[in-house]
This record gives sequence, C-alpha cells and structure tokens, in this order.
Amino acid sequence: MKVGIIGAAGNMATAVIQGLLKSNYVNPQDLYLFDRDCEKLRVYGEQSVHICSSNIETVEKSDYIIFCVKPQVLPDVLDEIKTAITPDKCLVSIAAGVPIAAIKKAVGFDCKVIRVMPNTPMLLLQGASALAYEPPVSIQEFEAVIKIFETAGLAIACEEKQLNAVTAVSGSGPAYVFALVKAMVEQGVALGLDEDMASKLTFQTMAGSAKMLQSSGKTPQQLIDMVTSPKGTTQAALKYFAEHHLDGVIKGGMTACKNRADELGKSE
Repeated sequence: MKVGIIGAAGNMATAVIQGLLKSNYVNPQDLYLFDRDCEKLRVYGEQSVHICSSNIETVEKSDYIIFCVKPQVLPDVLDEIKTAITPDKCLVSIAAGVPIAAIKKAVGFDCKVIRVMPNTPMLLLQGASALAYEPPVSIQEFEAVIKIFETAGLAIACEEKQLNAVTAVSGSGPAYVFALVKAMVEQGVALGLDEDMASKLTFQTMAGSAKMLQSSGKTPQQLIDMVTSPKGTTQAALKYFAEHHLDGVIKGGMTACKNRADELGKSE
C-alpha cells in the first residue's frame, strides 16, 4: 500500500509518520509526504521516503491519502486536488468537525472517505484515535487505515455521528489533563514546593494514576475510594471540588467542545 500525507510537517502527521516508520507497517519507499513548509520534511531525507513537490503529486502517487490539515484549510486543499482523486483512492481526514458528506461534496463524486479523530499523545506512540467510514470504502480498506493509526497507539472504530463526542473526550482531552497538571504544579509552588519538585511529583502522579486506571480492573470511583479516608486529607479536597461543582465544570467544557465541533461541521 502506498500512503500519502498532506500537511506532513504538523504534529499529527509527524506522529503517523513515526508510527509507520517504527512499525514497518508501510515500507518507507511507499510513503509520500508533502507540506507547504518543505524545509521541515528534510529530516526524512535519509529514510527513503518520498518528499513530493505538491499536493497533487502526493495524491497521484498514493492509494491512501491522509489529510493532516486544519478544518478551515481542508476545503482549499480538496479544491486543488479533486481532479487527481480517482474512485480507487481512499481519503483519510483528521479535520475536526468536517463530515464525510462535505468532503465528498467538495471532491464532486461519491469517493472513498474515512474520518479519524486522533490526539497528540500519538507523538509518543501513546495516542487514542477513533475512526469512522461509509461505503464505498470497503471493510478491508478501513481495517488497513485502523492499522495505520494503531502504529501510534489505540485505534477504535465508531460511527461518524459519534466523532464529535470523541473530540470532546480524547481529541481535546490531553489539553484538559495538561490544564489540571498546570494548576496542580502552580499550587504546589504556592504551598511551598519548588517548581521542579512540584512538576516531578505531579507528572509521576498522573502517569501512575493512568496506569492504575488501565491495569487495576477497578472503576474510577473505586480508585477514588482507595485513596480517600473518612475525614482525611483527600476527602477535604474532594469535598471542596464537589462544593465548587468541578464535575459540572468539566462536563460543561466537554459539551462546549462537542458543540464547537458540531458548528464546524455545519459551516462546511
């Protein structure tokens, strides 16, 4: 299979490329890259990948074309390359909120389209991606693209109507975690720790807690209960969170995220 990546200098594209090269799922000589900022692609020059001179060349030489561009940029890219898209080519879009129907309309026929919602931990091959498709994409083609994203972490199938909710959970989720970590580090410093100590303790707490969630077989509430003693220090913090509606703030933010993804889709 020949894989092309448009917008290949971006973070998500870099993660996909790293996963493919490290896993050997796609031969380097079957990987075609293009970015407007071609200087950033020089790093791949010694790895036998092809650096293309245009979006159209990337499409012409590839079976699967992954669009790693922003939602606002995708329509212009599709308009530029639509004459090079043939029925046998499979388009893969990570543009948040842009529905499959809008991509087909921009191309001008019932082409093959798969939508993906990845996240930035893919850069460490620890990503979480959800993928959706509809005919004329075959199950074999869909599974091939699932495997591409599995090279950089978890990849699961979903319905397209679920993708904006996925955006609110895992797509934007890393930023929620980083915001929480930022607040914890800042308050650790305010409470008397130096920044290095507060950072190391917070980062390891996050990493260890994530491993417990993945491997313990317990629910988040059960793990909360394990840490919390009646009238203890943890309970004091959780009581404050509850009184100030932390749950509501998080859920409200996630709803705002999903609503924005909905708006992006309607604007297409």
